[in-house]
Amino acid sequence: MTVPTRDPRSADDEVTAGPAPIRWLSGPSLRLHAALAAGLALAGGATWLEWTRAQEGHAIAWVYTFEWPLFAVLGIYLWWRLLHAEQKAQRPARATETGTAEQDPGLLAWQAYLARLHEVDPPGGPESRR
Repeated sequence: MTVPTRDPRSADDEVTAGPAPIRWLSGPSLRLHAALAAGLALAGGATWLEWTRAQEGHAIAWVYTFEWPLFAVLGIYLWWRLLHAEQKAQRPARATETGTAEQDPGLLAWQAYLARLHEVDPPGGPESRR
């Protein structure tokens, strides 16, 4: 009697590698941290300045009082996205039930259009000019 053996490369045993860890103290990350700190300091100072101006009676300063914190929130969002950009780039394509990667119908139509154009008029111009 033979005992069925499992293939060591079986899909059940595969360990999918997770996203690469964020290197918080790498050179590019430190530059992002410094830019965030400078931007938050600038937004905080500008908010305080506009708040004091608004209290003194400058009506337009009220708009800027609430605008600078929004810039700070935008800066935090961009900082977070830039730190995690490498992780998003390493994600595998979603697979359909058939196991093939999903294709964008618009992209497929564009590629077919380019293929037809290259059949009629190949890139590089006519043969006589090459």
